[in-house]
This record gives sequence, structure tokens and C-alpha cells, in this order.
Amino acid sequence: MTVAGFALLAVWPVYGVILIFQAVHRATRYAISRPSRETLFSVVTPSEKYKAKPVVDVFLYRAGDATGAGIDATFAALGMTLALVAASTVPLAGIWIALSIGMGRAQARRIGE
Repeated sequence: MTVAGFALLAVWPVYGVILIFQAVHRATRYAISRPSRETLFSVVTPSEKYKAKPVVDVFLYRAGDATGAGIDATFAALGMTLALVAASTVPLAGIWIALSIGMGRAQARRIGE
């Protein structure tokens, strides 16, 4: 979904695409991504879960927000267009997909243990 959204934005950098992309992204984030992330905690002990969950939910998300703001300012300072920023994000989204697949496989292995 993310790869398709950024690829479309790279080809057609208009606000309508951003609006639709954000709406779909947020809906899938709360409907699919967040519940999927929560299942990762199903194979750990409650103690491990309550130690790791605040780090993920608070620190990593806020660090991601801050990094995103810094990257946005850097791109703007470099004079990068919206299309170029979107195109540069497509490979990063591909890496994110690969990491997600790896985490899913690790989850399946832990369930099988």
C-alpha cells in the first residue's frame, strides 16, 4: 500500500493524491498494521511484553515522528520536489516490506516452538 501510494505520488504529485493516500494509510494503519504489531507480543511472556511495549509505543513512534520532521526540513532545504521525495521513499518502503516479512516469519517460528 505504501509503495503504491508513494509511487503514485512520485508520478502525480498533487494534493488530491496526498489526501487519498493519507486517508487510506491511516485506515489501514489502525485496521491492519496496529493489530498485526500487537500479535508480535503474543509469543513473549507478559513480563517481556510490558517491558518492550512502552518502548515501541512511546519512544520509537516519537523518534519516528521527530526523524520525519527533520527529514522533511532537510528535503525542503535541499530544494527537493514532492515527486522526488516520494520517489526516494519507494525503496525505503520496499525495505520496510522485507523487514515485515522477516518479522512475520520469525513470529511463525516462535509460535511453532
